[in-house]
Amino acid sequence: LVLLPLRLPRGRRLWGVLLFVAVGVALFAVVNLPLLLDSNTFRKSFSREVGFVVEGQRGLTRSVPHAVYFDVFRTNVFFLLWPVLGWFYWRCWQRRRELSGGDWLVVLFPVVYMVLLSFSPKENDRYFFPATALFLCAVGMGAASLRERWKLGRGASAALLLVLVGGQLPALVEYVRAYRHDDLAELTQWLNTELPDAVLAQDRKVMLPAEERSKFLPYQPKLLPRIVGKNVEKLGSLEALREAGVTHVVLSESSYGRYFRRSLRPQKGGEDKFEQARALYETLRAKQPPLWERKRDTVIYLHPGLEVYKLP
Repeated sequence: LVLLPLRLPRGRRLWGVLLFVAVGVALFAVVNLPLLLDSNTFRKSFSREVGFVVEGQRGLTRSVPHAVYFDVFRTNVFFLLWPVLGWFYWRCWQRRRELSGGDWLVVLFPVVYMVLLSFSPKENDRYFFPATALFLCAVGMGAASLRERWKLGRGASAALLLVLVGGQLPALVEYVRAYRHDDLAELTQWLNTELPDAVLAQDRKVMLPAEERSKFLPYQPKLLPRIVGKNVEKLGSLEALREAGVTHVVLSESSYGRYFRRSLRPQKGGEDKFEQARALYETLRAKQPPLWERKRDTVIYLHPGLEVYKLP
């Protein structure tokens, strides 16, 4: 849709761009009308997200630029596609005088977007989706260009397609298998069977089913052990956990792992809180194997890396 105004005749191009912008603004306003009418919430939400992008999130930041999103590219774009993607960009360079501004917008957006992301301390694979989508579109155009350049027949074209698509099937199977198991559901069942009388503390990423969430998630089984608090970090220390009557803790690698990654560091002014949380996790996990464990794996929302420990 962005390219449509740029494809109009030169004399009508300005009007096309203005019409496109007007429709886009109107659509944005309709979709986000409740938020726009609540200016205070909008301002706070917008400021919070900008703060995450510029400063980092939940007390942690990192040096920029970083190579996190190159690793995301490497994970999301299968390596057999790289030569085809390289061929596409080489052909764009060879035909650079023929390409319009709209063409260059499509060609360069995923690259520029990846560079911009590398200058933000906030990271998540989902932020890379727009770049992934356009990189894969570029692979498709590169494959079509190779077919035309090599004058491939139907058999050779089908073989090329089979190599590019078939090579990704193992990763697809891995994702399908990951969606067939829910570690949190298995953990809930295990806790109900093995520790029904326990008093639990959990970290922020575990999200065991609690009473106040049951009406929103009726498919979740009822949890028999009692939960103290929603975030073990806020309880602060081993002594505070003992005073609250906690007998066991449930941790997620998605939470505690952030405190042990060399690439992350506390934001300015948050060093004491960072060290307190790190020390608590070290104490809870030190010198004892987990009573129950599932490793962090594909589809981290279903497999965030869950561990149950008896309180030391």
